[in-house]
Amino acid sequence: MTRARDVANLIGSGNYSSTTFTATAGQTAFTISHTQGFVQVFMNGLLLDETVDYTSNGTAITLTSGAAAGDEIEVVKYNTFSVGDAITQTAADTRYVNTTGDTMTGNLGVGVAPATAYGKTLHVHDTGTSGANVRLTDSNTGSGTGNGMDIIQLNTDSYFINREGGSLYHVVGAAGNTAQKMDNDGRVTTPKVPSFMHASYSSYTVNTTTNVVMTNSNVWAAYNAGLHENGNSGWDYSTGVFTAPVAGRYFFSLTYSLSSFSSGYFWTYLQVNGTSKTYHQNPQTTNLVPTTNSMVVELAANDNVRALWTNNYTGMVINYANFHGFLIG
Repeated sequence: MTRARDVANLIGSGNYSSTTFTATAGQTAFTISHTQGFVQVFMNGLLLDETVDYTSNGTAITLTSGAAAGDEIEVVKYNTFSVGDAITQTAADTRYVNTTGDTMTGNLGVGVAPATAYGKTLHVHDTGTSGANVRLTDSNTGSGTGNGMDIIQLNTDSYFINREGGSLYHVVGAAGNTAQKMDNDGRVTTPKVPSFMHASYSSYTVNTTTNVVMTNSNVWAAYNAGLHENGNSGWDYSTGVFTAPVAGRYFFSLTYSLSSFSSGYFWTYLQVNGTSKTYHQNPQTTNLVPTTNSMVVELAANDNVRALWTNNYTGMVINYANFHGFLIG
């Protein structure tokens, strides 16, 4: 009869199992697979000496003297393990970063292989097909020149804080359009900020008595220049309406000179969504009288601003009208 039990405790060389045989009269051989040198043999609870009481060959335990009928022979065999892959302290210090501070000389990629073309790089990547990634770089190679680049990249087409040639940049878009630039003297430029200017060369004679929005059918018909930032200035001179591309605080100014005004009244306004915010009444005179309407106003995205006049007299002349505005912040 044979009994077996597995024991999960770690002792010495590793896990072990125990098998107990009940001997027949004179039995010497007990078949059991084992590793030579990793067994202990007990007879009726007494530990036997391998050099005197038994031999083992990996497949069986053989007693030197035959057992009596009913003797219990317990064979405890130990599982072996190898320490060939164990890492040394020196190797560990070289391979792993110390939690109390350390220096890395190569690139580090988290979730993605590091971009070796950028020199010393920390690259953290979301494995999603359109996930964001952050890349910190210090290098004299890549698309930067001079002092190299320091980049934080979000998604594949957004870059923030790019140091190139001694200047700091904030750029957005796959085309690398510069949204903000600061030089070493602290001067900041923001070429993507919504802004416009419309300057008219000519004069327009008022021939009706009503409220009139300034458009290209009257004062803006002959213009000098309109500044449009990549088609997103918000200004449409054909309708005379500025539409805020983004929410923020804006500045607007309307200037012109009025002449041939000797009777009645003539007012100009700046309106937000059709509601007047500033107004000015001109003095009655036939001479050129310069006039300015300006305002600082909070706009939500898609709010609109326009300039208009109202009058109860005709014949006055609007000369050299100018209208401009820009996002303050």
